Amino acid sequence: MEKMCDSKIYIKRVAGTKKRFLGERRMLSICGVEVAFRWIAPGRFIMGSKILLQDVECVDVTPHEVILTQGYWLAETPTTQRLWTAVMGDNPSEFRGDDLPVETVAFDDCRRFIDKLNSFVAESGLVGLGVFRLPTEAEWEYAARAGMTDEELDFDNTMDVLEPIGWYAYNSNGATHPVGYKLPNAWGLYDMFGNVNELCADWLGDYPHGTVTDPIGPSEEEESWFRVMRGGSFCNSAWRLYPSNRLFIPNEVSSKALGFRLLLTDDDLKDDATNEKEDE
Repeated sequence: MEKMCDSKIYIKRVAGTKKRFLGERRMLSICGVEVAFRWIAPGRFIMGSKILLQDVECVDVTPHEVILTQGYWLAETPTTQRLWTAVMGDNPSEFRGDDLPVETVAFDDCRRFIDKLNSFVAESGLVGLGVFRLPTEAEWEYAARAGMTDEELDFDNTMDVLEPIGWYAYNSNGATHPVGYKLPNAWGLYDMFGNVNELCADWLGDYPHGTVTDPIGPSEEEESWFRVMRGGSFCNSAWRLYPSNRLFIPNEVSSKALGFRLLLTDDDLKDDATNEKEDE
């Protein structure tokens, strides 16, 4: 087993303003691994899809309005094997490479990883950094869309749209690829489409009716034993990569096509010397 890190986490660069702007970039160093996050501002959008209503079975994709009242920092890329190994000391992935997304992780594996990151924050004495967690599927879809509708993306009929931004069955050669290689979306996020499916915090359930605010999915008492995963993967066809498409997996099951992306909550982090460390 490889040696785990010494619990160090610090801010590499901070913009120095509390007035966030959409897509603002923040760099953290976690166990010596630089991780970039993008600011996703509060907003409202139509979650779900008219296009996919006729194609999907077993899951509800009925369009409905969602209001997100809290902004958040979302990792630019899926979590890499470099970061996972630095934090956890092992590498569960089937496809090996530092810059490949970590995969073959189940929900509980991701939770242990995130718990360790949050313990690092506490041990490092950072003021107002926020909390690491998985995004809800509403937060994930809002960020993936970056203001675009399924009709505008048109993955099924226009390969020119998907080819520059996603790894999927047509172009992946049956394997994952280094993160950040394809073009980002309008908010600076890479690999939101394809490469690996990304776990969300939600249990699978039907969508609510009408407008909803900050949805978190079914409660634990209503659990379906399935967790939602989003984005499609290297082995999926184009229609699976629509930001509205909902895939699911048993809570305890892992897959070589399944990874995750970190979300960091915003707690008005102060730009002061106690929270910053210069590049070495």
